[in-house]
Amino acid sequence: MRPRPRPAPSQWLAAALLVLACACGAQAAPACDAKAAGSRAYGQASALVERLPDYRAWAASHQRPAVFGMPMDGEVRFGGRGYWSVSVYLDMGDRLGLWTVFLVHLGSGDILVDDAASEQPLSLQAWRRKYRTLPDPSQGKPERAPSRP
Repeated sequence: MRPRPRPAPSQWLAAALLVLACACGAQAAPACDAKAAGSRAYGQASALVERLPDYRAWAASHQRPAVFGMPMDGEVRFGGRGYWSVSVYLDMGDRLGLWTVFLVHLGSGDILVDDAASEQPLSLQAWRRKYRTLPDPSQGKPERAPSRP
């Protein structure tokens, strides 16, 4: 029986670094699976959505209230980052009508919009271009009251 050659110290170091990198990589990518119910972070994400001019214009265009889909929402992973899904519904009394689902990254403030037609998230700007969610400023522009002398 021949003795097996011992690995060189550089091989041990390379193996140890590989194990360490794998362990650190696993910790660097959070699970992104938290639920929205009772989450302070979800409250922050939905507050960012409420500040969007698109949301405000849409909510104001209906007699019924706009509501968030907290029981269905939670953290999701897209492009290697964790986002909060914030579903926006129109409360129709006997049912909820989905308007859209926003994906909010709290660290950067980035907001994506889930596009049901393409099944891919769109940037907020691309979503606005595609669906023209903001009112046309040339339409229905309020007239200024005449100034008094």
